[in-house]
Amino acid sequence: MNQGGKVLLGILALGGIGAMVFASGKADAKPAPKPNQVPPLPSFPGLPSGGSLPSVIPPPGTAIPLPGGGSIPVPSIPGVNTPVSPGQQLPTLPQIPQPPQAGNFPGLNIPGLPNLANLPTLPTIPGPAPSSAAPPASPAEVPSSAPADTVALAASMLAQERSPHWRIIPNALLKAWQRSHGRVTDGAFGTGDALAMAQEIGTLPIIRAWPKGSFPGDGKLDTYRASLQQLANAAPEPRASQLRAAAARETGQGYGTPEKPIVHLITLQS
Repeated sequence: MNQGGKVLLGILALGGIGAMVFASGKADAKPAPKPNQVPPLPSFPGLPSGGSLPSVIPPPGTAIPLPGGGSIPVPSIPGVNTPVSPGQQLPTLPQIPQPPQAGNFPGLNIPGLPNLANLPTLPTIPGPAPSSAAPPASPAEVPSSAPADTVALAASMLAQERSPHWRIIPNALLKAWQRSHGRVTDGAFGTGDALAMAQEIGTLPIIRAWPKGSFPGDGKLDTYRASLQQLANAAPEPRASQLRAAAARETGQGYGTPEKPIVHLITLQS
């Protein structure tokens, strides 16, 4: 063999050796993980592979190996991975502590703010003492204690005021009363008779007969009402209030013909 043939065989031999080395390195090489790719989860006994979570909890006592070595047993949870028998009580939850009462905050110390639990109790201020019972009424305040003829006359004349024609002159009952009280016996109830009756009883009838020649606005009505107010100022209760009510009720309804209806009616109670 000449020199050129030897050189060619040497080149071919080197090429074959290089191809074998390249094929061996390619077979041993592992593909590099792609960036941002999460490696698969390790497989555990009783759990499906591929990284998915189990659809059920393994039975109690199953050992689950840990990635760093060792294992942990699955605890028994009644009603979850173990059946619950009738009458069996489930584990109770821990009690939540109650919040502190108002004004009692242990461990809380705010500068300048006193503890509400240590505030002094405000003193009780007594109210006014109840007033004593009103003194008993005097005999002049009770209608039944007035003379019987005065009570009968007042009750009769107050009842007449409910009629459209309440002005009755002369009044036979009034004449008897006037006679017993030293009054002019004319049977006409005027201001003098009313003021005399006011000394014994506070519930007075409306005036039936005004003085002759008087008319509304001449001052006689105001004078009579002022006289009743003066008697009320010196009279005990309830006669004082009754006299003031009689003065307010009198508006000269007896003036004119026919007489005016009496709007505010009262009744004498025995």
